[in-house]
Amino acid sequence: PSHTRRHVTMTAEELVDLSEEEMHAILGVEKEKIALGIDADEVLEFIGTREDLITKFQTDIPKFSRSEAEKEVDKFFMDGEMLDLWIKYGQR
Repeated sequence: PSHTRRHVTMTAEELVDLSEEEMHAILGVEKEKIALGIDADEVLEFIGTREDLITKFQTDIPKFSRSEAEKEVDKFFMDGEMLDLWIKYGQR
């Protein structure tokens, strides 16, 4: 494929030996604060960590303060449809 993949936090090979608790610790999001049906390993592989997303949100929307970006990222992690879309896009 001619498209270049954006930065991914971890590869599938790196994730295979991690426990679910370890994945959530790396992700920076507690299991209860991520949408049902979304796997932490897919978020780490195709989207990144909470910190990656906060940085991206602040880059994309410069008027966001750190706390505003954190609030929006936390909402994003609870939006299963949006997470699923981003994961599917990253898998292409």
